[in-house]
Amino acid sequence: MTTLNKSSYLQILDKLIAIDTSVGLSTLEAVNFIIEYLKKYHVKFNIIKKFYNGVYDSNRATLLATLGDASKPGIILSGHLDTFDVNANKEKWNSNPLELVIKNDVAYGRGVVDMKGAIAVALSLVSCFQQKSSTIPIHFCFTHDEEGVLTAAYQLKENNLDKFIPLNQIGCMVMEATNLVPIISHRGNKRLEITILGKGCHASTPNKGCDALYYGVKLYNYIYKVYSNFSWKKDKRYDYDHAVLNIGKMSSGDGDNFVPNKCVLLISCRYLYGDDIDIFFSHIWKYIKKLEAEMKSVFNEAKIIINYKNGVLPLSTPTNSHFYQNISRLVNEFQEPMVDKNNFIQGGQVITYGTEAGHFQSLGIDTIVCGPGSYEAMSTSHKPNEKIELNQLQKFEDILTRVQTLSL
Repeated sequence: MTTLNKSSYLQILDKLIAIDTSVGLSTLEAVNFIIEYLKKYHVKFNIIKKFYNGVYDSNRATLLATLGDASKPGIILSGHLDTFDVNANKEKWNSNPLELVIKNDVAYGRGVVDMKGAIAVALSLVSCFQQKSSTIPIHFCFTHDEEGVLTAAYQLKENNLDKFIPLNQIGCMVMEATNLVPIISHRGNKRLEITILGKGCHASTPNKGCDALYYGVKLYNYIYKVYSNFSWKKDKRYDYDHAVLNIGKMSSGDGDNFVPNKCVLLISCRYLYGDDIDIFFSHIWKYIKKLEAEMKSVFNEAKIIINYKNGVLPLSTPTNSHFYQNISRLVNEFQEPMVDKNNFIQGGQVITYGTEAGHFQSLGIDTIVCGPGSYEAMSTSHKPNEKIELNQLQKFEDILTRVQTLSL
């Protein structure tokens, strides 16, 4: 194991990894650790407790901090403090997931790539940022819920961000793992749960019941019919060039001798920027009303319940964006990007996973995704032995040290 330099980002990362911020758990310990660190540099900060859709949770908190004059346009460095579940397949880890382990110039631990590594690098440069903040201020935005249902990003978008960080920023860099390739596009994802409630009965007398599964299958087939006939945008930068529909789960019934009284469908639609996703789903809502009426003619108390889940907003930053072009030039000074052709298409402008970036762009802020860690490492972030190469963290530090010197 490599000895950690106390003055480096590895020391900060060591502390962050030791704090369990698994999805759904409190982020307060991590927030308080960062606050104590920022106080040493007299940095202004704000803590935003979770309050979304009428639900308040004092244990979940987002941290906003400003280095410099907030009245001037600056750059937002964004990351999320929560991680995938530490206990998921914990027995398959080769080390303690809450301990930073460095072996052969690779760091291991829950969150090293997704995304405490990037946050640690940004924090280690506070003094550097402050020296140049009179020209371009830096804002930190570290959210509490990206791995779950993005309540933090939605809360900031709908209620809070402009109260603390003006929206006239030069740009926002969401520091997810992209192998340090600036990314300007990813799909959005609309997610929902549909519950069909009928009436169960013995299979020998189906006339006494209302088969929820039967109506669930009808809905399943109709959704795919609408999807197949809908006019979706196409983007050849993606390997699969248009919207992706997935009914990932359909559950119903207790056995072949009972008519099911309940059927649940879990649906997601990953769509491109510019797709009229609301129009697509409006066709489905109309059919659901028709289907519910059909069920009620059999069983008056039958109903269909739609539960919306927060999803990802799409990202589509123009290629002529000054922020994107300048960050790209800066990145190219430090490395020749190693692009995984299966996940980063045409110069690395596109990624196949979603981030919080679309929420910032929807507020009118020029936004890109760029951070340390290869896509291969990103794919391990929800699996045992999450890892990141140390040279990725070092290159990210080199990039961030100069981000305020660009002609933005």
